[in-house]
Amino acid sequence: MADQMPAEKGQTGQPETPPPLKTRLDPNELGPRKQLGPRKRLGLRKRLGPMARKEAALAFKMLLPTFAIVLAIVLIPLLANFWISFKPVQLADLRAPAPVVSERVRGDMTVPGEPFTIEYRLRGSSQTAPIKDVRLVDILPAGLTLVQIDPACSQDGAKITCTLDVIEPKQRLTLVLGVTANAGFAAAPVSPRDSKPEISGFAENILTNTEFTLD
Repeated sequence: MADQMPAEKGQTGQPETPPPLKTRLDPNELGPRKQLGPRKRLGLRKRLGPMARKEAALAFKMLLPTFAIVLAIVLIPLLANFWISFKPVQLADLRAPAPVVSERVRGDMTVPGEPFTIEYRLRGSSQTAPIKDVRLVDILPAGLTLVQIDPACSQDGAKITCTLDVIEPKQRLTLVLGVTANAGFAAAPVSPRDSKPEISGFAENILTNTEFTLD
């Protein structure tokens, strides 16, 4: 047809190609994102169902022991170092003071009726701290008869109990018992040292008392 309009052409004489369609939006074209306010975030939490809130609370409770263990591992040594740094502590003070006993037997146990002695030698493990309320308990073997007892001790059958008010630093004490053996014991003697005496006492520990220093 003569009156048909010719197709539009560009400067090169070729038909213009339409621009491609955008399949993705540029975030910059949408403008800045709106931040949710605290009220809207609270609203999101409220929209959680009761089961979801219970699960969240349970998960938090299950994590609490882990948090507590980690804090204890970090804080306890730190606090201990801080505490010791203000204490007048030496290497010998790291062990708590305690009474020490050594038992000795003097005499012949194989002669019936012949007296021999049992000695308890006591001292304190600390050279600076006294030890109070010292108590020693020992059991005599069967076949021995007590004929002499130290004033600090008492007898209850075969049980011997000795008490001391205090052992001063560097002090050494000896408690002596006199005993005799019958014929059965003399024939097959059993050393009184086979039954170890039990000893206890109280002493102030430099690591736990309220004495501090800035030296």
